[in-house]
Amino acid sequence: MTTPYRKIKDLLFGALIAFSLSMTSPLLLAQASSGNPYGLEIIEFNHPGIYNTKAELDFIKSKIAAQEEPWYSAFLALQATNPRARVPNPHVHVPGSSDPSERGDMDEMIRDGVYAYASTLLWYFTDDQTYADHAIGILNAWSIFRSIPMPLYMTWAAPHYINAAEILKHTPGSGWQPTDIDAFSTMVRNQMWPRVQDPGVNYGSNHAATANEAQFSIAIFLDDMAMFNKAIENYNWLLPRYIFLNNPHRFDGESNETCRDLNHTKMGTWGLMYAAQVAWNQGFDLWTPHADRYHAFAELHGAIMTQEDGVPPTICSWKTDNDGSNQAGRVYCRGNVPWSSPSGRPPCNEAAWEILFNHLGARLGRELPYTAMMLFSSDNRPMGQITRRNDKWETLLHADMNYILPTPPMRANLRYNFNQTGNTEGWTSSNVSGLTVADGSIGGTASTDDPQLRRTNLWLSGDRFIEVTVRMRADVNSPIRLFWSTAENGGFNGTRMATEQYTGNGEYQTLVFQMEDVPHWAENDITGLRLDPAEGTNVTGTSFNIDFIEISDGEELPTPPVTQRFDFQENGNFEGWTPAKDIINASVSGGHLSARSSGNDPILQKDGLNFQADQVPHALIRIRLSTPGTLELFWATTQANGFAGTRRVGAPVVGGNVWQTVILPLAGHAEWDGKTITRLRLDPINQTNTDFSIDSIVISDGDADGDGIPDLFEIAHGLDPLDPSDASAPSSGQGLTNLEAYVAGLDPNNPSSAFQVSEIIASPSEFKVSVDGKAGRIYTLYRSEDLSADSWEPIIITGPLDSDVSLELTDSDQMDRAFYKVKVALPLD
Repeated sequence: MTTPYRKIKDLLFGALIAFSLSMTSPLLLAQASSGNPYGLEIIEFNHPGIYNTKAELDFIKSKIAAQEEPWYSAFLALQATNPRARVPNPHVHVPGSSDPSERGDMDEMIRDGVYAYASTLLWYFTDDQTYADHAIGILNAWSIFRSIPMPLYMTWAAPHYINAAEILKHTPGSGWQPTDIDAFSTMVRNQMWPRVQDPGVNYGSNHAATANEAQFSIAIFLDDMAMFNKAIENYNWLLPRYIFLNNPHRFDGESNETCRDLNHTKMGTWGLMYAAQVAWNQGFDLWTPHADRYHAFAELHGAIMTQEDGVPPTICSWKTDNDGSNQAGRVYCRGNVPWSSPSGRPPCNEAAWEILFNHLGARLGRELPYTAMMLFSSDNRPMGQITRRNDKWETLLHADMNYILPTPPMRANLRYNFNQTGNTEGWTSSNVSGLTVADGSIGGTASTDDPQLRRTNLWLSGDRFIEVTVRMRADVNSPIRLFWSTAENGGFNGTRMATEQYTGNGEYQTLVFQMEDVPHWAENDITGLRLDPAEGTNVTGTSFNIDFIEISDGEELPTPPVTQRFDFQENGNFEGWTPAKDIINASVSGGHLSARSSGNDPILQKDGLNFQADQVPHALIRIRLSTPGTLELFWATTQANGFAGTRRVGAPVVGGNVWQTVILPLAGHAEWDGKTITRLRLDPINQTNTDFSIDSIVISDGDADGDGIPDLFEIAHGLDPLDPSDASAPSSGQGLTNLEAYVAGLDPNNPSSAFQVSEIIASPSEFKVSVDGKAGRIYTLYRSEDLSADSWEPIIITGPLDSDVSLELTDSDQMDRAFYKVKVALPLD
């Protein structure tokens, strides 16, 4: 498996010095703190921030406390459901089928989620802990879930569960334990998410709409920007296919299911409306660009459902009714009544759309008379019930809400990594033969002098996304063209084009298109991209590969370490390593890959890699063998695909079945530096008839276990570079953890090694403190006049230091009395 990049690096360590001019003996206190990993804004979703933000929940809570309407009546309706009486009935595999008589258990799964959400809301609004305990019990019980026969039901269920989980996870005092949150989150990622990607979402149906709401909800709960970007992409693809506008064959505002029945239309619209609101709560306005479409929909259906203006006589004229006649002028409330029966026709005044009305009516100032008539009907308010579908407590949670667009997530980069074999991630080609995705890249061969890759169904703000980065290789050097379409101008042409030059001579090269000042990009919504990976009269027959394409805000993201770590934790899973020669009895069990050499050249081989060697200084192998000998690692590159002795490192290994961690230096090797690695070969021993077990193979970026302590430091000080737990273990007699000792530049095995002030000079004109500075660290002198938390201000920052040095930090301001502290930190990645 590949270890995800860690979130560490800016742990700080320091000394606090209480100081005044009359003071002769400063007080030294150890201090440690940690903050945002890497010291950069990584991906920060607003939490809680799915169906409601914290500000909205607090607003509603205040209205309930004041018994103001319509919130108070809606709250009483919620309270009357008595959710704490609900006993969950979780299933690992939910039984059922498409037969309506066999859907009961699937319905009950949805209701368990609805009750969990109801209890969560009542806990938030009443501070009664028993409600939180009840909701947590339901979520924990359903963490065992693994399958459901109809993924459609998951699209209805997931948002109820996720909304409850989001509030409980991000509200202090809920009592939801971290281990339980982790278990539930794992289930959401591994079981819920795949089921809301079901093929049914590819059609313009209510299934697709409710799936989109579920996608947004899951993405935010899991803090997964890739999922969030996918949800935005799906929304922008789906909305014009579900609600028509300027279509010569349909009414403006007619939905894809209006002529099926209004019940399914409501479910689909709820899904899209809730999805747009979830995006809004993260700072993305999906309402305003589509206001005309939503306006037409709301008024057309408001008039039909209330029967204030009758059913348009020509609507549905494109469709044949169940009785074989033309359906013109006939719209039905529900599909489960005879469609030819007048009893199944409007009025069916039971949809409200509070959120849509607030955005279009209150925020955008549009007139919505039919929607208002439907919304304020006594039959509709308060809207909310224990449902088996996707509707929510709209009146309670969104009535008369003053929507303010929050600050969007700090990172919304859209990145196509092409890591899944065969998955083009929506990119199509023209004038390219053999387009494939394999070994971590998308590639093909130009069949003309104008090869093209295209990606449509985007919706990206040109003001926000100002940089496009492409890592690629090609057989020939040539210009690389980037074209784009916008919401106002579809298609690709030379008026919307940017160019970079590929000069990699067949090797991978990173090209960056700076788009901020490019005409027709900024101030436009980008709806499609076209990348021409080669151009010219001689490019026919040219092969190319693209490692990734990223559309970003232009600020550097912390680079995920390229550590490739294989721990063999799943029985039978070799994680891509193939016994290629002189190996028998190979198996994976108990966390080890075990085998026996049947010759003196046993080989394990790993193909399908694609990483930059410069990012990997060494490899670590944890192994035990019955016989001593030599362990060797070979590699192949994009330029040399075979294995050879010129691309090899080795190290001696001991026998006796003793676990040992072997470090293989790679940086500095002439055939490693600057190369792109595509394959690895491990020869665990150069002896025959040797039993061996491999615990881990790690191609390390320098910190194999991701604990913030470099591998070489851990090895030099007797720590385990493959065990992250030793970072939090206490160092020897210093009152610190091993990680804190490393950050401070100390020897974790030496109790007398300490971070301390070596000299203090205080005078009426300045305060000076000296410390023993360590190479690679940054030192900051802070000052406070009263020790309050928000009073500390940095006076001087020095570093990173090039070498160990005695460091003087000086405050030249004249202070009658002050407190000082010195912090030492690692430079931010």
